[in-house]
Amino acid sequence: MISFRDPWVILCYHGFTSSQRETLDDFCFVSREKFERDLDDVASAGFRFVDLKSGIQNLALGCSTGPLLSLTFDDGFASVFDVAGPLLQKRSIRATCFLPSQLLEQGRKPWFVEVLSAVKRSAKSEFTFFGREFSLQSDTDRSVANRMIQSYLKLLHPLAIHLLIDDLCSELAVSRSCNSPELRLASRSECELAASTKVFEFGAHSASHAIHSQLSMAEVSKEIDESLAWTKELQRGENLFYAYPNGRSGDFTSFCISSLKNRGVVAALSTIPGWNLSLRHRFALRRFCVGPRTDVRKFLSGWRWRIKGF
Repeated sequence: MISFRDPWVILCYHGFTSSQRETLDDFCFVSREKFERDLDDVASAGFRFVDLKSGIQNLALGCSTGPLLSLTFDDGFASVFDVAGPLLQKRSIRATCFLPSQLLEQGRKPWFVEVLSAVKRSAKSEFTFFGREFSLQSDTDRSVANRMIQSYLKLLHPLAIHLLIDDLCSELAVSRSCNSPELRLASRSECELAASTKVFEFGAHSASHAIHSQLSMAEVSKEIDESLAWTKELQRGENLFYAYPNGRSGDFTSFCISSLKNRGVVAALSTIPGWNLSLRHRFALRRFCVGPRTDVRKFLSGWRWRIKGF
């Protein structure tokens, strides 16, 4: 395998918010101002923006013209098109959005958004869930409750998560509906309009955003097939890339990888942090997830010493 000493970095964003308070400082939502600073910091650190296809091609050839960086957005939040779109278009940067097809087609929210919304909207000052007592007296308390409940639920099968969110909403005395515009996923027509700008391309991100390691092999196959078919139709062509829901080590299996290879997917993206230096992890490409407190400038400026010895 040829060593690729200039790194290819992939950043993973999710959605945007006008106020971290409104989204309980959730890791998945950053401000427009932070994203714009990040774009400037990438350029200042000497990285060149490329799309995913170009990044793969450079790794395959074992050559580069310096460090490369690609932008990705998971989960299909409508705010990505509204906020990031104009900033990317102004800079002639192409990015990839990974879409959970069934959620977008049915106008549903990912379960973690339902948790965030319920905890945010509740008028209660405390509650009990999973045998643990949570305080809701401050924004910090609500932020902690949101993070901890999400961590618990990630370990479960999607059907169990669905039932437990019903229980959570009942305990918090709120409805399951979530009408916040910042938490809304894009519609198919919005995705088609975004595609026409040539700023965004799309990748598959499962059908229902179920963590694959919690599913049976038949369920994994269904998630992958539905997502690939929907995304290919949206792009009116071949789908090249897949991003695993949640995407950490242990969230996908060798069966997931072989399934994607058998279906002609070129590469798959994880959220395991790291630099991409070769095609060794072609079906578990490394990404750095960016949250409201992630200092992109700091970790990009130190890439030369961080990968020394590879």
